[in-house]
Amino acid sequence: MSQSATTPQSPSQADAPQGDLLEKTIEATRARQQSYSFDLILDPAKYEHLQRVAELYANSDMVPSHFRGKIENCFIGLQMAVRLGVDPFMFLQKCYVIHGRPAIETQLAVALANRSGVFDGPIRYEMSGEGDGFGCTAWAIHKGTTERCEQVVTIGLAKKMGWWGKKDSLWPKMSGQMLKYRSAMWLIRHECPEVIMGMLSRDEVVDTFDGPASDVASTPSQVVGPSHEEQADAVAANRETQTAPEPTPPEEPEAKAEGDVDPIAAAMQMDEYDGMLEAADSLTYVDKVLALIAKDTVLNDNQRHILEAACGARREAIKAGRGPGSNT
Repeated sequence: MSQSATTPQSPSQADAPQGDLLEKTIEATRARQQSYSFDLILDPAKYEHLQRVAELYANSDMVPSHFRGKIENCFIGLQMAVRLGVDPFMFLQKCYVIHGRPAIETQLAVALANRSGVFDGPIRYEMSGEGDGFGCTAWAIHKGTTERCEQVVTIGLAKKMGWWGKKDSLWPKMSGQMLKYRSAMWLIRHECPEVIMGMLSRDEVVDTFDGPASDVASTPSQVVGPSHEEQADAVAANRETQTAPEPTPPEEPEAKAEGDVDPIAAAMQMDEYDGMLEAADSLTYVDKVLALIAKDTVLNDNQRHILEAACGARREAIKAGRGPGSNT
């Protein structure tokens, strides 16, 4: 009666460094995506099929206006979705055309980085500092080297780079969220730019460029990040004080014309209010947040009702004796 035996791993397999295996896996994934993407252009049958799919998306009223009725834009968007390995419909919802260049939402960039396998776990955030030194450190553990990678962005840096003072800037109104978005994009671009194919986030393009697309190449340092000296200054300023400041309600938003509401700005505003309510430790503060929500023209009625309910839940939590950060 024969017995089955398990074939032992060869020494080369058992002793292969974790970093080498990670690199081989990532390279194989990139090669598959790249080959498939080029086939969509070089293979006539696949090219014609993708064009028909692009026509379908272009004729839909469920895609953003910069894709609606534009088969060429949809074709390129679908090709980019294939390269990134994401659902085409969701990619079109998260992609923008600004100054003739594609830009994506930071949420998509973070999702791609977290999924890529480059980091051991998701990107994390640490808020610290006061005044212009208040900032966010986006960090993650590199799976291949086990080293901690981080990028820091502070309020002072945002002012120095000119993002804070731009017309209609979201930085003064949603500082915490903007700090997270920018530090995360810098971390991704520095550690794994291949997962976003070098694309910028929508907020980066809006903050950095006022002119036509031809101006983009002339000021790359504003997008890639500050110099080593500026980065060191930001890290030092951020770590000199480790006590987070008391949350401050944002300035009242300027009234916008009906139909001139940016859905991305509204979503970011929702996140900012959620963060303020999580940090609220008094009924007075909750009332101030509630008053801002009532006057906020960026939100639609449904979002306002959701936030008003969250304010009510936060009031009950405070009355029950639960402190800041409790679930509401």
